[in-house]
Amino acid sequence: MLGPRGYAVRLQDDTMAPTVIEGALLSVDPDREVVNGALVIACPPEGSPTCKRIVLDMGRTFLKSLNPAYPMTEVGAEIVFYGVVVRAMDVQEFITR
Repeated sequence: MLGPRGYAVRLQDDTMAPTVIEGALLSVDPDREVVNGALVIACPPEGSPTCKRIVLDMGRTFLKSLNPAYPMTEVGAEIVFYGVVVRAMDVQEFITR
């Protein structure tokens, strides 16, 4: 369930394909706790906001694309989390609801 401050964004690239397709609408909850394995909207200091899986491993934090063509990236404490993705819908699913 999406909290009262929840919002939606559209995935602009293929980094999460084939699980989440480019153009999918993502429901994001900024109040949900970021836990290992969650899909998050995050912004590394040298980049722009992105959707990735969070991987926490022995005190280190990584952002991982679901598309194997993109490498996993280690990030530091300066990363900003905008929220946890609670649902992803492709455009066709959204239209038919």
